[in-house]
Amino acid sequence: MYEFISQLPSSPIGWIGLVLAAIAGGFSAYIIYNRNKDGSDDRLIGILQKTVDELEKKVNKQSDDIESLTKKVDELERENETLIEVLQGRDKSTLEFQRQMLEAMRIGMETNGLAKETASSLNRLTDLISAHIVAIESQESKNNKRQI
Repeated sequence: MYEFISQLPSSPIGWIGLVLAAIAGGFSAYIIYNRNKDGSDDRLIGILQKTVDELEKKVNKQSDDIESLTKKVDELERENETLIEVLQGRDKSTLEFQRQMLEAMRIGMETNGLAKETASSLNRLTDLISAHIVAIESQESKNNKRQI
């Protein structure tokens, strides 16, 4: 019994096909068993054929709807992944922007260090020039006193 149950279809389309097959098999058995010669068999076969055709159309439409929904779900999942990457800052353009900003910050820090070093050197140079000017003025004043 378990082997029979394990062989049953697992999808809705499979179940619909199984039900259609069971209905068609039942009607076929009924027709074969209860044949009569007045043409009702042909009429019944025609009715059954129309019913089977309509049911097949419905199954095909549902199959198309399932494919359409599957494509839509795939599209929405891709869009969702893109939005997650953008919102979390993991998309390519954001990562490139972050890399450029880090490079700009590094350059700015180096420039700031160079500016501080230059300012310190200028202060030392100013002090040396001031000391030199004082020394020159002192020398000139000594020379001026000697000339008098």
